[in-house]
Amino acid sequence: MRTARSGDNMLLLILSLVGGLIAGYFLKDKKIEISRPMQITLVVLIFSLGYDMGSKLDFAELANVGAISVIFAVITLLLSYQMARILRWFI
Repeated sequence: MRTARSGDNMLLLILSLVGGLIAGYFLKDKKIEISRPMQITLVVLIFSLGYDMGSKLDFAELANVGAISVIFAVITLLLSYQMARILRWFI
């Protein structure tokens, strides 16, 4: 049985992104409501991530992962806010 290599997964992600960009470019004038399907997809992805983490970690490690996740989220929010303020000068 052949297992997927990380290069194959990365190629699939990049091709998906490029396909979405092309579709968005050509369909930008059409009124397509996509927020609900995106929300459902995001919930499924988050559930899948939680399931994968829960099946591989014990509860002692889960607290550590939670703390790291909160720190990562806070840093991401702060850096996004700061980048938006910086880019606002150029727009």
